[in-house]
Amino acid sequence: MHEASLARAIIASVSEALDERHIDPRRVRRIHLAIGELAQVDVESLEFAFGFAVEESSLRTSSLVIASVPAVLACTQCGSRNLYSAEFFFTCPLCQGACVVEAGKEFDVVGLDLDDAELDDDSGHFVRSACCAVEGVVT
Repeated sequence: MHEASLARAIIASVSEALDERHIDPRRVRRIHLAIGELAQVDVESLEFAFGFAVEESSLRTSSLVIASVPAVLACTQCGSRNLYSAEFFFTCPLCQGACVVEAGKEFDVVGLDLDDAELDDDSGHFVRSACCAVEGVVT
């Protein structure tokens, strides 16, 4: 199950980006992912693996929010753009030319929702809990 290694890679990548920006990982509430239709990731397995992996990390208060990215194919002959269909299997439905994948292979961390809070250093508890989104923190 490669989803377990993907879950650990997400945690490592986000943790590294937070360290670089001096952001306390306890502030992360949600990690937003974009996963392409052709990325060969079982989303349910990834969520399951992340649940276990995150418990052993400084991001244990966070969860995943996953957006699916549809596969878009571009024809190399007529230039049309079409959603992937197993029926056409990388062949243009208009001219039967060869198609290349334009979108749908993504596996990206696209943003984080941070708790906009001041930490109480003594107890580690949050004083306020309004959330703010931080787009593009990890690319």
